[in-house]
Amino acid sequence: MTFVLRERTLGVLTRAMAAAFTHGELGTLFMEAEARRWITGPADASREKRARWLLQALHDDGSPEAEKVALDLLQRVLAKGGSAWRAPEWMAELENAIEADGLEWDPEEGHLVPTVPGLALSAEVSALERLLIDKGLATAAGHYRQAVESFSDGNWAAANGQLRSSIEATLPDIAHQLTGKKINSVPSAVDALRAAGHLLKGEEEFAKGLWALSHSSGSHPGLSDEDESRFRLLAVTGYLRYAVERLL
Repeated sequence: MTFVLRERTLGVLTRAMAAAFTHGELGTLFMEAEARRWITGPADASREKRARWLLQALHDDGSPEAEKVALDLLQRVLAKGGSAWRAPEWMAELENAIEADGLEWDPEEGHLVPTVPGLALSAEVSALERLLIDKGLATAAGHYRQAVESFSDGNWAAANGQLRSSIEATLPDIAHQLTGKKINSVPSAVDALRAAGHLLKGEEEFAKGLWALSHSSGSHPGLSDEDESRFRLLAVTGYLRYAVERLL
């Protein structure tokens, strides 16, 4: 099972908790989130260690109860950052980190909301990376990992470029494995897969459209924004996972 928050997000949350709360306030925070059963280590350790040990214990537990506590802690930290007269430095970093977990902070309502209802993006992205590696598509997995990291860091253009590279490293390889032909481009790969009867009705147009989309507002800074980059990440994640699972 994939934990609801990625380890990178937990790292950012660790630093935010240490920066936002005093020692006494951390103890109160842990009680309010009903996290005391996961507390490890001495109470006189540094604030960052106390936060890290707790979040690591929640991650290692991995149960629905542990995930609920982690999200409660996250929400309380974001609420404190959002209520400050001036947003603390860690606030933007934390908001960017949770984007790739399929979450965003709604300051008006004061709670977390899923980026796409019903979709746990962290589970999807982790599953695709593992799948690509398991199927021998290590280059594609590397590009995809960099895309997710860039998206999480708010580097939308870089994320778009790596998503394009992940498509380019996946579809021609699938076509080569299924047809035995050496194929050097995504459109040619899609044509070969269609000719060999491996694509669903309408899938050829979808795959070529996704490839064409990946070239607009590409890897150059300033040519993409958060919403567009999120759409690309969701679309590429969904299609590549479906295609690789079905075809290889």
